[in-house]
Amino acid sequence: MKNLFLGIISMFVMLLAAPTSASAQSVYISTNSGAVAYHKSKSCGYLQNCKDVNSISMSKAKEMGRHACPRCYGSAAAASTAKNAKKKVVATKDKADKKIAKTEEKADEKIAKTKKKVAKKAEKDKEEATEKADEKITKTKKMADKKVAKTEEKADKKIAKTKKDSKKKVEKAEEKVDKKAKKAEKDADKDAKKAAKKAKKSTKKALKDAA
Repeated sequence: MKNLFLGIISMFVMLLAAPTSASAQSVYISTNSGAVAYHKSKSCGYLQNCKDVNSISMSKAKEMGRHACPRCYGSAAAASTAKNAKKKVVATKDKADKKIAKTEEKADEKIAKTKKKVAKKAEKDKEEATEKADEKITKTKKMADKKVAKTEEKADKKIAKTKKDSKKKVEKAEEKVDKKAKKAEKDADKDAKKAAKKAKKSTKKALKDAA
């Protein structure tokens, strides 16, 4: 009976002495900026220079991203910390790679969009330039046609004037020739009459002398 009682007491003591679950254990963290570990003891050397030290559950500390202090928890904790840190680095790298890929994709989309916009603007500018050039050509041609028409009109007027002046000169020359011809004819008649008269007179004289 005594042995049974002693066994029950020993079991009870063992149960009391057994550590609580890891997630329910209290740990210590520094609230300083840059703190990344949780500590088993408040007297840990890493906490000596920390002004604010809080006690929280281990699960809460892990949720906050804290890792076990290698000084408090030994080499196993350090290895676990290194492993977690490696995982974190890999996760961060993957996240960064995804972000870079997404950024590059967005950049490519933006470049493609910009190229399309530039090409569209260039095409529009080309069409506008062509339209303006056509308008300028049409305007120049119209002005040239007007100039040609005006030059032709002046030439026609000049030709008409020249023809008119030539006609007047011809008419004047013909009139002069007619006058000369009439005068010559009149003079010829006078000369013919004089010659006839002279011949008649000579004939009479000859007849008279012959008689």
